[in-house]
Amino acid sequence: MSMSPETKQAVVTIEKVFNAIGTFLYYAVVALFRGSEYADGLRRSDVAARDGVHCANHHRLVEFGIWECSSCHHVWRGSGWHCPARECPAPATANLPCQEPGCPFTVENPHRF
Repeated sequence: MSMSPETKQAVVTIEKVFNAIGTFLYYAVVALFRGSEYADGLRRSDVAARDGVHCANHHRLVEFGIWECSSCHHVWRGSGWHCPARECPAPATANLPCQEPGCPFTVENPHRF
């Protein structure tokens, strides 16, 4: 038993509609997930700006000083979170070491998300 051309066209149209709905739902979930990550990044940045940044041993990190970029080895005075060299391949610093002597921890950049 074969389907009529109208039935085949209806089946193809229904498949396209379901594919479109599935694609839309997938991208909607991805957008919600990325939006929640972005909102969490904003919250971490706000807390860091208000309360300061601390390592896992609760040592307060000094964010301003003299720094050397681990990517381009440029030395500058200022915020350790951003290398000012224009040619730097990684201008946003991902981690800074805790300055407390003997502390092995690094601190993730709360302003990078």
